[in-house]
Amino acid sequence: MAVPIAGRVVTGAGAALVMPAALSPMLEVTEPAGRPRAVALWTAATGIAGVVGNVGGGPALQHPPWQGLFLSVAPLAAVLGLLAARLAPRGERRPATPDPVGSVLLVAGVGALPYGIVEGPSSGWVSVPVAGGLLVSAALLALFAVRSLRSDRPLLDPRVFRVRRLRAGSLGVGAAFFGLFSLFYVNAQYLRYAKGYSPLVAGCAIVPSRSA
Repeated sequence: MAVPIAGRVVTGAGAALVMPAALSPMLEVTEPAGRPRAVALWTAATGIAGVVGNVGGGPALQHPPWQGLFLSVAPLAAVLGLLAARLAPRGERRPATPDPVGSVLLVAGVGALPYGIVEGPSSGWVSVPVAGGLLVSAALLALFAVRSLRSDRPLLDPRVFRVRRLRAGSLGVGAAFFGLFSLFYVNAQYLRYAKGYSPLVAGCAIVPSRSA
Protein backbone atom coordinates (compact mmCIF):
# COMPACT_ATOMS: atom_id res chain seq x y z
CA MET A 1 0.00 0.00 0.00
CA ALA A 2 2.91 2.35 0.62
CA VAL A 3 3.81 2.67 -3.07
CA PRO A 4 0.32 3.58 -4.40
CA ILE A 5 -0.23 5.96 -1.49
CA ALA A 6 3.10 7.67 -2.17
CA GLY A 7 2.28 7.85 -5.86
CA ARG A 8 -1.10 9.36 -5.09
CA VAL A 9 0.53 11.95 -2.86
CA VAL A 10 2.89 12.95 -5.68
CA THR A 11 0.10 13.15 -8.25
CA GLY A 12 -2.12 15.06 -5.83
CA ALA A 13 0.63 17.59 -5.15
CA GLY A 14 1.20 17.94 -8.88
CA ALA A 15 -2.49 18.54 -9.49
CA ALA A 16 -2.57 21.18 -6.76
CA LEU A 17 0.44 22.94 -8.30
CA VAL A 18 -0.98 22.80 -11.83
CA MET A 19 -4.21 24.62 -10.98
CA PRO A 20 -2.76 28.05 -10.08
CA ALA A 21 0.24 27.58 -12.37
CA ALA A 22 -2.09 27.19 -15.34
CA LEU A 23 -4.54 29.95 -14.48
CA SER A 24 -2.06 32.63 -13.43
CA PRO A 25 -0.12 32.92 -16.73
CA MET A 26 -3.37 32.67 -18.66
CA LEU A 27 -4.73 35.73 -16.89
CA GLU A 28 -1.36 37.46 -17.16
CA VAL A 29 -1.31 37.35 -20.97
CA THR A 30 -5.06 37.90 -21.48
CA GLU A 31 -6.57 41.34 -21.87
CA PRO A 32 -8.98 42.33 -19.06
CA ALA A 33 -12.00 42.07 -21.35
CA GLY A 34 -11.15 38.47 -22.26
CA ARG A 35 -10.38 37.20 -18.77
CA PRO A 36 -13.89 35.91 -17.96
CA ARG A 37 -13.75 33.80 -21.11
CA ALA A 38 -10.26 32.58 -20.22
CA VAL A 39 -11.43 31.51 -16.76
CA ALA A 40 -14.44 29.74 -18.31
CA LEU A 41 -12.16 27.83 -20.70
CA TRP A 42 -9.84 26.91 -17.85
CA THR A 43 -12.79 25.63 -15.80
CA ALA A 44 -14.13 23.64 -18.76
CA ALA A 45 -10.71 22.10 -19.32
CA THR A 46 -10.64 21.00 -15.68
CA GLY A 47 -14.01 19.26 -16.11
CA ILE A 48 -12.92 17.58 -19.34
CA ALA A 49 -9.77 16.35 -17.64
CA GLY A 50 -11.90 14.76 -14.93
CA VAL A 51 -13.96 12.89 -17.53
CA VAL A 52 -10.86 11.72 -19.38
CA GLY A 53 -9.26 10.62 -16.13
CA ASN A 54 -12.24 8.49 -15.11
CA VAL A 55 -12.74 6.89 -18.50
CA GLY A 56 -9.03 6.34 -19.08
CA GLY A 57 -8.37 5.15 -15.55
CA GLY A 58 -10.94 2.37 -15.88
CA PRO A 59 -9.14 0.26 -18.49
CA ALA A 60 -5.78 1.12 -16.93
CA LEU A 61 -6.96 -0.49 -13.68
CA GLN A 62 -9.02 -3.33 -15.15
CA HIS A 63 -6.60 -5.02 -17.53
CA PRO A 64 -2.99 -4.49 -16.37
CA PRO A 65 -1.88 -4.55 -12.72
CA TRP A 66 -2.37 -1.37 -10.72
CA GLN A 67 1.17 -0.24 -11.60
CA GLY A 68 -0.12 0.27 -15.14
CA LEU A 69 -2.07 3.30 -13.98
CA PHE A 70 1.12 5.15 -13.06
CA LEU A 71 3.05 3.80 -16.04
CA SER A 72 0.36 5.03 -18.43
CA VAL A 73 0.12 8.49 -16.87
CA ALA A 74 3.85 9.21 -16.55
CA PRO A 75 4.62 9.30 -20.33
CA LEU A 76 1.52 11.42 -20.95
CA ALA A 77 2.57 13.86 -18.23
CA ALA A 78 6.07 14.09 -19.73
CA VAL A 79 4.69 14.87 -23.20
CA LEU A 80 2.27 17.47 -21.87
CA GLY A 81 5.05 19.04 -19.82
CA LEU A 82 7.23 19.42 -22.91
CA LEU A 83 4.33 20.91 -24.88
CA ALA A 84 3.60 23.37 -22.06
CA ALA A 85 7.24 24.40 -21.90
CA ARG A 86 7.26 25.04 -25.65
CA LEU A 87 3.80 26.51 -26.28
CA ALA A 88 2.68 28.16 -23.03
CA PRO A 89 2.77 31.96 -23.21
CA ARG A 90 5.40 33.80 -21.23
CA GLY A 91 4.22 36.42 -18.78
CA GLU A 92 6.11 39.20 -17.08
CA ARG A 93 8.39 37.98 -14.30
CA ARG A 94 8.00 39.68 -10.95
CA PRO A 95 10.35 39.39 -7.98
CA ALA A 96 9.01 37.29 -5.14
CA THR A 97 10.29 36.93 -1.59
CA PRO A 98 9.98 33.40 -0.19
CA ASP A 99 8.04 32.97 3.02
CA PRO A 100 9.14 29.57 4.36
CA VAL A 101 7.55 30.00 7.79
CA GLY A 102 4.23 31.06 6.29
CA SER A 103 4.40 28.17 3.80
CA VAL A 104 4.94 25.63 6.59
CA LEU A 105 2.08 27.04 8.66
CA LEU A 106 -0.32 27.06 5.71
CA VAL A 107 0.57 23.56 4.48
CA ALA A 108 0.39 22.08 7.98
CA GLY A 109 -2.90 23.83 8.74
CA VAL A 110 -4.52 22.77 5.48
CA GLY A 111 -3.12 19.24 5.85
CA ALA A 112 -4.53 18.72 9.34
CA LEU A 113 -8.03 19.75 8.24
CA PRO A 114 -8.74 16.88 5.78
CA TYR A 115 -7.26 14.41 8.28
CA GLY A 116 -9.96 15.35 10.76
CA ILE A 117 -12.66 15.30 8.09
CA VAL A 118 -11.63 11.89 6.70
CA GLU A 119 -11.18 10.20 10.08
CA GLY A 120 -14.28 11.74 11.66
CA PRO A 121 -16.92 9.24 10.47
CA SER A 122 -14.89 6.18 11.50
CA SER A 123 -13.13 7.41 14.66
CA GLY A 124 -15.86 9.74 15.90
CA TRP A 125 -15.97 13.51 15.66
CA VAL A 126 -15.16 13.98 19.35
CA SER A 127 -12.32 11.44 19.42
CA VAL A 128 -8.91 12.75 20.41
CA PRO A 129 -7.22 12.32 16.97
CA VAL A 130 -10.09 13.92 15.04
CA ALA A 131 -10.80 16.77 17.44
CA GLY A 132 -7.07 17.32 17.85
CA GLY A 133 -6.55 17.46 14.09
CA LEU A 134 -9.33 19.99 13.63
CA LEU A 135 -8.11 22.13 16.54
CA VAL A 136 -4.52 22.02 15.29
CA SER A 137 -5.71 23.04 11.82
CA ALA A 138 -7.68 25.98 13.21
CA ALA A 139 -4.76 27.08 15.40
CA LEU A 140 -2.20 26.87 12.59
CA LEU A 141 -4.40 28.70 10.10
CA ALA A 142 -5.13 31.42 12.67
CA LEU A 143 -1.41 31.74 13.38
CA PHE A 144 -0.76 31.94 9.64
CA ALA A 145 -3.34 34.73 9.25
CA VAL A 146 -1.93 36.73 12.19
CA ARG A 147 1.63 36.36 10.94
CA SER A 148 0.64 37.30 7.39
CA LEU A 149 -1.05 40.48 8.61
CA ARG A 150 2.14 41.51 10.37
CA SER A 151 4.55 40.52 7.59
CA ASP A 152 5.82 42.96 4.97
CA ARG A 153 5.83 40.30 2.24
CA PRO A 154 3.42 37.52 3.28
CA LEU A 155 2.79 34.39 1.29
CA LEU A 156 -0.89 35.36 1.16
CA ASP A 157 -2.26 38.60 2.51
CA PRO A 158 -5.64 37.83 4.14
CA ARG A 159 -6.75 41.40 3.42
CA VAL A 160 -7.27 40.52 -0.25
CA PHE A 161 -10.49 38.80 0.83
CA ARG A 162 -11.95 42.18 1.66
CA VAL A 163 -12.73 42.35 -2.07
CA ARG A 164 -16.29 41.10 -2.24
CA ARG A 165 -16.05 39.51 -5.68
CA LEU A 166 -12.85 37.69 -4.79
CA ARG A 167 -14.29 36.48 -1.51
CA ALA A 168 -17.51 35.25 -3.10
CA GLY A 169 -15.67 33.56 -5.95
CA SER A 170 -13.23 31.82 -3.63
CA LEU A 171 -15.99 30.55 -1.34
CA GLY A 172 -18.08 29.42 -4.31
CA VAL A 173 -15.27 27.54 -6.02
CA GLY A 174 -14.13 26.01 -2.74
CA ALA A 175 -17.61 24.78 -1.84
CA ALA A 176 -18.21 23.44 -5.36
CA PHE A 177 -14.91 21.57 -5.51
CA PHE A 178 -15.36 20.15 -2.01
CA GLY A 179 -18.86 18.91 -2.78
CA LEU A 180 -18.15 17.62 -6.27
CA PHE A 181 -14.95 15.75 -5.50
CA SER A 182 -16.49 14.27 -2.36
CA LEU A 183 -19.37 13.05 -4.51
CA PHE A 184 -17.03 11.57 -7.10
CA TYR A 185 -15.10 9.67 -4.44
CA VAL A 186 -18.20 8.27 -2.75
CA ASN A 187 -19.86 7.52 -6.09
CA ALA A 188 -16.85 5.55 -7.31
CA GLN A 189 -16.81 3.46 -4.13
CA TYR A 190 -20.56 2.85 -4.44
CA LEU A 191 -20.37 1.77 -8.08
CA ARG A 192 -17.41 -0.53 -7.46
CA TYR A 193 -18.30 -2.21 -4.18
CA ALA A 194 -22.08 -1.82 -3.80
CA LYS A 195 -23.12 -2.23 -7.43
CA GLY A 196 -20.25 -4.53 -8.39
CA TYR A 197 -19.23 -2.59 -11.51
CA SER A 198 -15.86 -3.25 -13.06
CA PRO A 199 -13.34 -0.36 -13.06
CA LEU A 200 -14.05 0.29 -16.74
CA VAL A 201 -17.84 0.39 -16.34
CA ALA A 202 -17.59 2.44 -13.12
CA GLY A 203 -15.36 5.00 -14.88
CA CYS A 204 -17.87 5.37 -17.69
CA ALA A 205 -20.83 5.48 -15.29
CA ILE A 206 -19.34 8.52 -13.51
CA VAL A 207 -19.25 10.50 -16.77
CA PRO A 208 -22.86 11.81 -16.56
CA SER A 209 -22.28 13.32 -13.11
CA ARG A 210 -18.96 14.81 -14.26
CA SER A 211 -20.59 16.29 -17.34
CA ALA A 212 -23.42 17.81 -15.30
